[in-house]
Amino acid sequence: MLRKLAQFCIWITGWKAVGHPVPVPKIVLIVAYHTSNWDGVTTLAFNIALKAKVSWVGKASIFWWPLGSFLRSVGGIPLRRNSSEEFVNQMVEQFKIRDYFALGMAPEGTRKRAHRW
Repeated sequence: MLRKLAQFCIWITGWKAVGHPVPVPKIVLIVAYHTSNWDGVTTLAFNIALKAKVSWVGKASIFWWPLGSFLRSVGGIPLRRNSSEEFVNQMVEQFKIRDYFALGMAPEGTRKRAHRW
């Protein structure tokens, strides 16, 4: 039912979900441009509609109960944002512990307008 809801949300906004899951076991996917919070909602809808299993990173504070369980189930990884080095270490650890890991990332690191990455 969640997949049908995601497909409906994509359709109602004028988009079309086509494609299939990533055919390699570990990959980083660059998603640009991240300009609004709706980008996350749209990404989740496509992830669910295509059964893509692409993981994404969000600030730890959005993973509160009960929303956190849902966000993790659709690929969310809570990020402790103490330093950029800690982010890299957290992602390296995720790649080490998982057999399959497709990580979607917005290179800007912000929702504000970025003139360059």
